[in-house]
Amino acid sequence: MNGGTLIYLEDLGRAQSEAQQMKLAAMGRLTASIAHEIRNPLSAINQASQLLEEDGAVAPEGERLLSMIRNNAKRIDRIVGEVLQLNRRDRQQPEVVPMIDFMTSLVEEIVQAEAIPPRGVVMQVPDDLLVIFDRGHLNQIVWNLVRNAWQHCQKKESSIRILARPGYMGDAVILELNDDGQGIPAELRGQIFEPFFTTRPGGTGLGLYIARELADANGAALELLPKGPGAHFRITMKRALSPAEK
Repeated sequence: MNGGTLIYLEDLGRAQSEAQQMKLAAMGRLTASIAHEIRNPLSAINQASQLLEEDGAVAPEGERLLSMIRNNAKRIDRIVGEVLQLNRRDRQQPEVVPMIDFMTSLVEEIVQAEAIPPRGVVMQVPDDLLVIFDRGHLNQIVWNLVRNAWQHCQKKESSIRILARPGYMGDAVILELNDDGQGIPAELRGQIFEPFFTTRPGGTGLGLYIARELADANGAALELLPKGPGAHFRITMKRALSPAEK
C-alpha cells in the first residue's frame, strides 16, 4: 500500500465473550456427560441397597451400613442435580414476571416440599412489581435461599421474611430475604458463595454458589448484607414497567 499502514480493528470484548460462550457450552456438555455416567452406577447402588433391605436377612449392623449407603447415595445424587443446574446458566429465557403471583405460588410450593409450617415464611410483595428474569432461574434462586434460611433459622413463625420493593431509581426491583438464625460469622462471609463451601454436615456447598451464578446470568446481583439478625440476602433485578416489555 505504498508504505501505508493497514490497521485492523477487532472488538476484543466481543471476541472474549464468544470464547467464553464456547467454553461454557463445552463445559455444559461435559457436565451433562459426567452426570449421566455417575447416575447410572448410582441407580444400581440404590437398587441393590433397596433389594437388600427388602430381603429381611440383613443383620442389625448391616442395617446401619445400608442406611449409610442410602444417605450418601442421596447426597451424591443431590450434588449431581445441583451441578446440572449450572448447565442452564447461559440458556436463560428472560420474560416479564409478575412478582406477587410468582412469589405467592413459589412460596406455597416451597413450604410444602421442604416441610415448613405455613407461617414459617412471611412475605410482603407489592401488587404492581414486574421483573425481567428467566422464570426457572428465579425459582431456583429463591428456593435455594429459602431452603438455606430454614436450615439455619429458629424454625418458628415468621422465622423467614421476604420483602420486595422498587429500587430507589425506579429501574430495579429489590428482593430481600432474612432469617432469625445466628447469622454468618464475619470470617466466613467472603466464602459463602464459593462452590462446595458449607458449614452444615451433609450439605453440598452449592446452593448459594448456584444462586449467585444464575442471578449473574440474568443481569441481577445477589449479595449478603452485613445487617442482621440472622443472614440477610438481597437480589437486585431489572424492573419491567409493563407486561409487554422485553
